[in-house]
Amino acid sequence: MWALTLTSAAPTPLSSVPLYGQYEITLAGPSEATVANPFEVELSATFTHTEPPTGTPIVVGGFYDGGGTYRVRFSPPAEGEWKYTTASSAAALDGSGGEFHVVKKAAGDRGPVVSKGSGLYYSDFTPHVSVGTTCYQWASKGFDMQAQTLE
Repeated sequence: MWALTLTSAAPTPLSSVPLYGQYEITLAGPSEATVANPFEVELSATFTHTEPPTGTPIVVGGFYDGGGTYRVRFSPPAEGEWKYTTASSAAALDGSGGEFHVVKKAAGDRGPVVSKGSGLYYSDFTPHVSVGTTCYQWASKGFDMQAQTLE
């Protein structure tokens, strides 16, 4: 009598990130000890929305973060399954890939700011009002003007 037992490992759950959140790829690669200038190593990742399939693949540049660590940061614009593949001038960083799942956005997150016509809006079309100042000019003004500004 023969008995056959099949066992299978449970599938590894995909990591998840909220819509408009940050998905980060961390890779080990050349460091100061192995290349003249690791900041000159080219790195990018191509992100593809696979479920449901939409739009064009998105290419995002990566960067050297010191100590032989390279990173690519991506803010996914749609819910669902995503996959990525890296491309690099360094063999150690080229051809890495993976998948992740994008879930509903976090409460209160309105998404990135986009321009539409002459206005700025969050991705949920809530108006965005930018407020700023040109403070670099303040340092060249006299002390009386600086004091008046601070009042």
